[in-house]
Amino acid sequence: MVRHTIFCENFGCAGDIVSPDREEAAHLFRVFRAREGDEVELLDGRGRRGLARVLPDRTLELFSAETVPVPARRYHLYCAVAKRSKFEGLLKQCAELGVWSIVPVKFERSVADGDKSGGRWQVLLREGCKQSKNPFLPGIREPVGLEEALTEMEKHHAFYGGIGEASGDFSDGGRDAAFLVGPEGGFTDRELDAIRASGVKPLNLGPYVLRLETAAVCGIAVLRRILPALLLTGLLLCGCGRPAGKNHPLMIKGTQYRNEGNYGLALKFYLNCREKHPRSPEVTLALAQLYDENLDQPMPAWFYYEEYLRDPPEGADLTLVHNARDLVRLRLGRVLEKDSAALAELRKENADLRKQNALLRRYVTQLQKRTSPPKEPGLPRAAPPRR
Repeated sequence: MVRHTIFCENFGCAGDIVSPDREEAAHLFRVFRAREGDEVELLDGRGRRGLARVLPDRTLELFSAETVPVPARRYHLYCAVAKRSKFEGLLKQCAELGVWSIVPVKFERSVADGDKSGGRWQVLLREGCKQSKNPFLPGIREPVGLEEALTEMEKHHAFYGGIGEASGDFSDGGRDAAFLVGPEGGFTDRELDAIRASGVKPLNLGPYVLRLETAAVCGIAVLRRILPALLLTGLLLCGCGRPAGKNHPLMIKGTQYRNEGNYGLALKFYLNCREKHPRSPEVTLALAQLYDENLDQPMPAWFYYEEYLRDPPEGADLTLVHNARDLVRLRLGRVLEKDSAALAELRKENADLRKQNALLRRYVTQLQKRTSPPKEPGLPRAAPPRR
């Protein structure tokens, strides 16, 4: 199955016909060479994503759509603007990492400032989202001064890249995180004093001097790894590690990894949560959607959809789940039809299992006959009374 990803500002509900704008349509049909029947993932950059199928007239038919919840902790990057080629690469990497907002900051040693490329920054951010399947397009603002940036960062759990300094305290109540990156020439002494006085904590990324774009990517990646782990540890230590379903820490962590695009780790956490809560419908549905939408494995997706529909939660709207289950079953049939060898092997295995099942039934019947208690002998009939 071929699946491409494009941006679409507005798409409705399942069954609607979607017409992407000219640039995205050209990218889809000229660059990706999409053909009839191919699946296309749609992103609007505001948290909605959908799946559509290419029709013969090069329009798209939407067959599923969902709204991804806003992350519990968002990451904001405050950084100096590097030279054009380097900064453009950094923007794409920020979108791939799931950065929520990017704020260019003017420093005394800044070598560039402002977007002089006519909106090219937005194009690069879209490319990063399409590459990583990130449903939230990062916001990017006009450059601000350091003083204004530090004022904004006071409401976040803020860090800056410090060389040779011990990292600050990571314990926090779950606020958004911010990371400040200086220009290629580094902070001046006056700027560094202002940063420390505002309460921004150092984040030690090693003993060596990093380039601006390297420090930005490393800092965001380190914070994304450390802060959620500390939050999960706090949940477990405070006795909140036992709730079932979507509030379970394993479920929260798996959903976070799924939103970040790390589907292998998401599957691991979902399976661990299902092992602890095998009858949780939320975990079952999350596994079905992960196998269906991200891992492209229709067989386990169909199994978990069926498990969910056998015992759904009260008051749940099952229309979308039924539609997803039916589409997965169709995809599974197409895969088996294309792979004739696999289909023949499954049919042979099915026939063998039927024979084994018949033999087992006979064997069980014989055992029941052997182990059943003997019938009690009948009592002699009484002699008829004499006349």
